[in-house]
Amino acid sequence: MAIEMTASRMISNVYSGVNVVWAAIIGSILIYLAVGNWLGSRYMAKHSTLPNLARLVLLAGVLTCLIPVIARPLLGLAAVKIPQVNIPVVSVIFIGVLLTLSLPMILLGMITPAALTLIRIAEPQKEGAGILLAASTTGSFLGTLLPIFFLIPQFGSTRTFLIIGSFLILLSVVGLSTKKQLGTHLLLLLLALLLLIFFPAKPLNSNQDLLSVESTYQLVRVQQENGFTILCLNEGQGIQSIYHPEIENYYGPWEQILTAPFFFSVSDSLPEVKNVAILGFAGGTAARQLVKVFPEVGIDGFEIDGEVVDAAHRFFDLPEENLTLQTNDGRIGLLQSNTEYDIVMVDAFNAHYIPANLCTQEFFRIVSSKLSQRGVMLMNIGGTSENHPLVDAILRTAASVFESVFTLQIPDSYNYVLYAMNFPSSVEIIEQNYANFSQSERYPSLLKETLSIAVNGLTKPEIPSGILLTDDHAPVERLADLTLFNAIRSYP
Repeated sequence: MAIEMTASRMISNVYSGVNVVWAAIIGSILIYLAVGNWLGSRYMAKHSTLPNLARLVLLAGVLTCLIPVIARPLLGLAAVKIPQVNIPVVSVIFIGVLLTLSLPMILLGMITPAALTLIRIAEPQKEGAGILLAASTTGSFLGTLLPIFFLIPQFGSTRTFLIIGSFLILLSVVGLSTKKQLGTHLLLLLLALLLLIFFPAKPLNSNQDLLSVESTYQLVRVQQENGFTILCLNEGQGIQSIYHPEIENYYGPWEQILTAPFFFSVSDSLPEVKNVAILGFAGGTAARQLVKVFPEVGIDGFEIDGEVVDAAHRFFDLPEENLTLQTNDGRIGLLQSNTEYDIVMVDAFNAHYIPANLCTQEFFRIVSSKLSQRGVMLMNIGGTSENHPLVDAILRTAASVFESVFTLQIPDSYNYVLYAMNFPSSVEIIEQNYANFSQSERYPSLLKETLSIAVNGLTKPEIPSGILLTDDHAPVERLADLTLFNAIRSYP
């Protein structure tokens, strides 16, 4: 279980943690274990001694230590090919990485039937088999929790593999019968410990990285590129946050938080924006853009990953005076808040899809209840230009709660912004507000440029038919995977 959890993290850092990837990892490991169970019983039928069992454990430990040595260069190549949409190469590499798990997992699968054979021979009348299986299940419990909650956050996935392998090598010493065997095992243990000390610690690192750390949830990376500070998570295909001390408009979804106050008619002065909530705060790009236009605003930021929060404070020049930043799930944080918000921005992603608990009817009702009389929710959604079932499903669900919904595709990107509000509005209102502000020198160019993008792309769409997303039934991952498969199918 420890190898499975660590392998899942290592692979998801590049291929993301979507269900298809998880299914492939778990499925392949189950096949390897099944082969190992079969081979283990056959092996011990002819070699039923404790030293032979120790050799299986030893070899499993050595091969576990080699997993990151082989897999990391492959994943580094995949990280280069994924942005190029080189589907054949990326697929072959994925299969290759899964195969690096085969030998250690087959050997580990051999151990349980081998140990049961020894117990049956040594103590045929006792309850040793039940005790062994109970210990095995307890070990699986520990192997599931320790990597996620301690080893990976503390040491990273590479060193977690080396720690697991070293533990197996050390454990193999228990079954030895001669000093010669002991010396061999201890030598291999020493080599594993040297690998643990000297093997490069940071996976998929580059000279441009200011930060590369594996949190409880993901690989968090901060890079410097041409003067821009960029926050990337896991495979790095998307930019979660961006900052440049001399550039204020990045022409992404972050600036569209400035459009939200203009869905009702305003005079030639800026509307009042008192309180804003940002769910999925990341590095705080949207918060910084908001403060540039509305300097008196108060912002509640919710970000579930503490490592991302630390990176935001260290590298992204946060507007600290305006900001209260919580390390909390966005839905829970919003539900617990007693503040009435003029804007609620939802910009949270798990791989290439929004977490299911942030796009259901129940969630939208929470948001609706937290909005002020003129409050607006906006949500950043990933989709494609032609076929985007997830965008349609979220749009349909939001329309079942809010009185008005609008969509905007950010130019030259796969980002859609959904706007929703509890009052009637129209595209014409945005256009009139833009006309009122665009010719005046009194207002920031950032605001006028952002409204210009909204005016040129905002639509009040027809609501598509289909299922509504609820807390009980929200197949977000399937809809996102369908979008991905459609894109792959159209790949030339």
